[in-house]
Amino acid sequence: MVLQESGGETGNDAEAEEDDDEFDSDDFFDDDETHYEDLLSTLGSSVGPSYTPSRRVAGRKRPVFKSVGGAPVYGITPDEMNEVERICVQETGPDESQMIENAGRSAATLVIQALGGARRIKVGNHNAAPTVVVMAGNNKIGAYGLCTARHLANHEVNVVVCLVGGETDLSNAVSQQRKIFLPTGGQVVKHVHELPQVLDIIVDALLGSVQQILHLVEVDRVLTTELIEWCNEERANVLCLDIPSGINGFTGVPSSKLFVSPKWTLAFGLPKACLVNVMDKGELLLADIGIPKIVFQKLSVAIASGGRGKQPIRYVPPFGDKYIVGLTIPQ
Repeated sequence: MVLQESGGETGNDAEAEEDDDEFDSDDFFDDDETHYEDLLSTLGSSVGPSYTPSRRVAGRKRPVFKSVGGAPVYGITPDEMNEVERICVQETGPDESQMIENAGRSAATLVIQALGGARRIKVGNHNAAPTVVVMAGNNKIGAYGLCTARHLANHEVNVVVCLVGGETDLSNAVSQQRKIFLPTGGQVVKHVHELPQVLDIIVDALLGSVQQILHLVEVDRVLTTELIEWCNEERANVLCLDIPSGINGFTGVPSSKLFVSPKWTLAFGLPKACLVNVMDKGELLLADIGIPKIVFQKLSVAIASGGRGKQPIRYVPPFGDKYIVGLTIPQ
């Protein structure tokens, strides 16, 4: 899927300084206390060839992606994205529910386009509706996935959600998204064997960069593992939300032998820096979820004053007249 993007940015802010912004390889993620070698040895796994990093996601200089229109798009860490969301919720808006809604609608728009748009989904279409499976975790990305499912179901797509986590254990955001998804007529199942045998697209909203398989309670870890295995055995194309599940959000390498291999990955607000090590296959896209420019400016000031030498972010809105744009990976 290639999204067409019109227009481009002009002026000094829209130009990344190639020498200064070149991705370094020293200690960008020194704050992450979880070493991926330890995670891999815990499960006795090895990194698959598709995800062997061509460079370490390290160094104080950030990876700079590029939008199709040429705007520099700086990669950030999961912790930095948490700070972005904190600023939004506590100071500027949008609030959490608005960001979830914007993310879910963007992902649903992308899925509808991938399904063929009006060729498959239109009023009076008597052909069988497409089927989409959403794998949703009990976390923020899972809430994004459930919101995606609701928007798809409202557009006459057959949607089946396999949701990780007991009903009484769900986070407030996930519980709310589940509640408002159910009236659409979509299904929520709890076991892999309940998933349809014929489907068009899988949406991976299991872990993103907010959770790792090793950190889940046993019953959730078992279901998550089964879902990733099922996903990798299916021939349907996969859209991953945030980052592929099973990939460490700090290092960009697998946390275990199980990880999702996507056709598309949809980032939100700004892409995770770790995606430089992930997107050797498939397309990377970025969705606008309504975060105002001043939030990234506040983050950049906080980074600059943090005393750790990390490169601040020069944020140039990359979206133009679009809500989703394609990104290229820094070489």
